[in-house]
Amino acid sequence: MVTVGTKYNQSFGAIFDTGSYQIWFTTTGIAGYAETGTPLHYNESISYAGDLSVEGPVYTDDVTFDGFTAKDVRVMGVHSPNYIDAIVGMGYWTESNTATAGFFETLIKQKSVSTTEFGYYLGRKNTSEESSLTLGGHDSTKHTGHLVSVPVIKQGFWSINIDGYSVHGKMLNSTTPVDSTPIPPIIDTGNPFIFAPHNAAVAIHSAIPGAVLADDTGNVWKFPCNTSEIYMPTLILSGTSLPIAPEDFKMGSTLDKGMCESAIRSSPTLGWVLGSPWLMSYYTVFDWGAPTKKNEVGKGTSVKFALAVHQPMRSTADD
Repeated sequence: MVTVGTKYNQSFGAIFDTGSYQIWFTTTGIAGYAETGTPLHYNESISYAGDLSVEGPVYTDDVTFDGFTAKDVRVMGVHSPNYIDAIVGMGYWTESNTATAGFFETLIKQKSVSTTEFGYYLGRKNTSEESSLTLGGHDSTKHTGHLVSVPVIKQGFWSINIDGYSVHGKMLNSTTPVDSTPIPPIIDTGNPFIFAPHNAAVAIHSAIPGAVLADDTGNVWKFPCNTSEIYMPTLILSGTSLPIAPEDFKMGSTLDKGMCESAIRSSPTLGWVLGSPWLMSYYTVFDWGAPTKKNEVGKGTSVKFALAVHQPMRSTADD
């Protein structure tokens, strides 16, 4: 739970979103944010991928999670949908760009954390696993093997380079660009899918036996649920091949018996977005690195991946 305020210490269930930097709390209902912070006398609006957008007045207030308090950070009080109480932005936008430090950068500036990194573990469905966020370090019990470090290339989100992608050992991007849009690949804890440029998504699913389009949009695929692990898509990051786990590539059964929805979707507007399915496969460490100037990336700023440790999943009828 995240608490806000110095007077009432209200608690909210929150999404920690590496795809944004703003912090907001719902004012809806009796348990909504009481807006007891210091008002800044202006409103802001935020739009997210999909249909979610929020707007409300801006305050400075104290925000606490897991014993770490970021003092006098900028927060919004918004009238939000019932299914979201709060979002805490964890994206790599620095104070040099936004004129205000976000939650984690504030903890760094206050010297509240011993390192400039935070670790993110996403539990799988159909297990008793709980997701976790470790501030000022990472939890080595949540991963196995070494961490593969990938440099961040741009402020805004956590933007990295993808060297390539393959299926069954065959490199597919020799004729298909890794990223055919100006938007570099990003790591987004707030996204439920893996998005790929359309040409890349087509190439990947064309290499998986039995994979076909799942709807008329041309952006969603399905594939046989019993597909061998050797056909799971693999991304090459910092020269290391990292395959998506079969449990995470399957987004659930479709109406066609024996077919599962693919975790990879195409987007006409986005580049690569590594969302929840990727984050379930790989424990992820976000390293803020050294302080930086406007539009520059700090020394040591990176995202690191290691194979996540999971419990066995309960089987379903089509698996």
